[in-house]
Amino acid sequence: MELTQLAEGLVRIEKSGQPYLGIATYIPGNTFALTKLTAQAREDGWLVHNGQVSRWKVAGFTQHANRVYLYGDFVPSRSLAEILRLDWDHLLPYLIRMVRSLRTAERHGAEIGTLHTRSILFTDDGGVLFVPATVTRLISEQQSSSDRLEFSHIYTHPDRNDRQNLSFALAVICYRSLTGEFPYSAANEEELRDLMRARPPLEAWLRTPEIEPAVSEVLQRVLKPRQTQQAEKVEEVDSQSWLELLTQWRSKGVFRRLTDEQRLEIQARALTIERKTTRSYRRREYWRRNWKKVTAITLIVVLIGTVPGTMVRNWLQPRSTAGLPPREVVIAFYTAINNLDHATMEDAVIDGAGRDEIREVTNLFVMSRMRLAVEMTTGFIDAEQWRRDGDGTIPDGAVPYGVAGLQLQPRHEDQERAEFLVRYEKWMPGDTSQPEEPQEEDRPVAIGLRREDRVRLRTDRGDWVIYAIERLSESLIDQGTLQPLR
Repeated sequence: MELTQLAEGLVRIEKSGQPYLGIATYIPGNTFALTKLTAQAREDGWLVHNGQVSRWKVAGFTQHANRVYLYGDFVPSRSLAEILRLDWDHLLPYLIRMVRSLRTAERHGAEIGTLHTRSILFTDDGGVLFVPATVTRLISEQQSSSDRLEFSHIYTHPDRNDRQNLSFALAVICYRSLTGEFPYSAANEEELRDLMRARPPLEAWLRTPEIEPAVSEVLQRVLKPRQTQQAEKVEEVDSQSWLELLTQWRSKGVFRRLTDEQRLEIQARALTIERKTTRSYRRREYWRRNWKKVTAITLIVVLIGTVPGTMVRNWLQPRSTAGLPPREVVIAFYTAINNLDHATMEDAVIDGAGRDEIREVTNLFVMSRMRLAVEMTTGFIDAEQWRRDGDGTIPDGAVPYGVAGLQLQPRHEDQERAEFLVRYEKWMPGDTSQPEEPQEEDRPVAIGLRREDRVRLRTDRGDWVIYAIERLSESLIDQGTLQPLR
């Protein structure tokens, strides 16, 4: 048996001279798992193409390099998990194709089940392949809790049926693509279920002010918890309505123009609402994730109207990273964090990679320039320089920010693709020691996180660009044992 990588999580399997499509189950290889799957997973999948439905013959399961694969008829494809990394404009046609195919499959009696991002594939010839629901459930049962959370549970409401959850999943996908954040985010399945049942997410237009309120209202209507006994009578967005909405959003757009003043007023309102709805959930995480908004909005509201118009990006200019080899592009992206250089970060990425980091740096750039105009200081010191020169003491009136101790380990590189493991420290203001409501202090306390990312690059218009950044690990740094970097 010979395996050839096709795309993330997908391989071509050559067995007895016959090609098969192999789908990674993300289940560690062991005899028990393989035996159980082989014995119980006997149903075929569904392949929808040009309004026609055919069976995708499941050949079985196989194990290779300690990984278990489901395999069947060979169809070159890309998984929904990979497609979800695209930006909104590129993602939308795939969502329309998926919803149209779901409706066609259901009319032919297919049971799709709840959404699992590794069980829906987009074929290269324009079709959609659905792994049967029974097989998906068997696989999901044996996946790790973190994989279940990432592939399925983040898109699935615990109290809704399969049909309702397909609508819920579409709302989650749209919300995430439009705002850069999931409507519900939690460290484990239990916490996620509690959040979905009890707390409405921050409306999408409050998180990203440029989103049309009418679009945000549709997403909120699907996502919000059902609080009353008449919950079952709440209007739902069925698959036909989703198809019409997505088609309309593609043709008319979902964003609006705002002035700087309007945008900042909405951000200030969003901060107030988010703080109120978060009080009973994870106070420590709230402060670590939102210190930037608290500080930035406080200064911005006072100094409203002073944002320079020169921040608008000229997309006709060549990338600042043009001509750099893959390693230098990765270094440019991470070191630009310390310089609050969001323009270089944007030049180094494509397909929405690093969106959260870029948004953070952009917000801090605005805040630092405003503070510089008033106090003659940005309030930040370079984390790399601070870690190399100091003993861990934070100077009065300043806080370290950015990346320190950057290390790159090459994993793969050819003429079109490259991959690196990136290890570093990320320093930022915050306090992880107090579970109570965040309090204003004379000077912020720094926290450090030790991170490892998997960074993937490809060529685009002749330049190397980062198209995916995957966080592999993150842990809090014990500052009591901190030693200067060498």
